Amino acid sequence: DDPIRLLQSLGGSNITPEYSPSAGEIILRNSEPLQSRILLDEVDIPYLYHFQQYASVIHTRMLSNVSLFPSAFDTQYGNVSGGVIDVETHVPNEQVPHISTNVNFVMAGLYASVPLKKGVLSTSARASCAHLYEEGNDQYSNWPKFYDYLLRYDLRHPTSTPLSISLMGAGDTYT
Repeated sequence: DDPIRLLQSLGGSNITPEYSPSAGEIILRNSEPLQSRILLDEVDIPYLYHFQQYASVIHTRMLSNVSLFPSAFDTQYGNVSGGVIDVETHVPNEQVPHISTNVNFVMAGLYASVPLKKGVLSTSARASCAHLYEEGNDQYSNWPKFYDYLLRYDLRHPTSTPLSISLMGAGDTYT
């Protein structure tokens, strides 16, 4: 249920150790962590995973494409020597409203899209729930607590170029 986590298992990629100073940063082609770029809809984002490896910060329903360029990438991605992770969100159906929820032992989430007069509004929100029923264990003395959200409005007009506006946020704390 988290395709972005697959990046961790691909050849040429590695994640820094969980409790290191650069925890959770992606290493591509054995370069320094800051020598790789992570993009969401062509905008740099600081990290892809809650608590360095726990879960990605983007709801699966919002994903359209996840691309990994470990080498030989275009100059449009700038001056990095490691690689590029390019995540694209999808444009929801403009005709049909949609709502879905998901709950497991780690997190609960909601996704919704609603067609509007001149476009479509989509949103996703997730929050951890393990801290509600678990106070700590051998691995975590303080249980991880996180949230993320993504709000997107796609303006569609038959005679103009499509325009999308997004608002994204995420946070991690320990209980």
